[in-house]
Amino acid sequence: MDKNSLVALVKGEDIQEDVTKVFDLMGGVKNMIHKGSTVVLKPNAGHAEPPETSVCTNPEVVRAVIREVKKAEPKRIIVAMIGIAIGAAANFMTSLPASVFGRHNFDLVYSIYFPIMEIVLMLNYKVNSLALTMTGSLRGAYVVFIVLLAVNLILISVLNTKKYNLDYAKEDEVVGAVSEENEA
Repeated sequence: MDKNSLVALVKGEDIQEDVTKVFDLMGGVKNMIHKGSTVVLKPNAGHAEPPETSVCTNPEVVRAVIREVKKAEPKRIIVAMIGIAIGAAANFMTSLPASVFGRHNFDLVYSIYFPIMEIVLMLNYKVNSLALTMTGSLRGAYVVFIVLLAVNLILISVLNTKKYNLDYAKEDEVVGAVSEENEA
């Protein structure tokens, strides 16, 4: 196996033609992909940004690559997607239990909460996949994520953080002790 990377660059106006030219410059799609194989494509789609920003792979480029790859007759094509804003999840996974339960017993809370959060994050893949299969775009996934956001907002609004957060109890103890000293 050749350890050199193969790179091709084409600039033009028609995305499909440009993608075809790229594959042709690299020896043709049928020379790169074996018939009956599984092909995994990983576009950059980690942010909700329009294609013009170049932050994410233009969906038309993904479509063009899929069309080109189909010419090689693979058994299947997998588009590996990571849920939108998944990068922020690392901060969220720590900050939510800390804000609700405080620093006391955080390790216990986190040991329960973290696996649940990971399951939710992995479901992003399935939601995106189903949305792409059913609608041909990620618009359906946005609807699901908006509903989940609404559910989260409702839960946050009804959750009494003082009830579970032992930091408040410790603070109340300290404030109560100081008040008693001042009265004496």
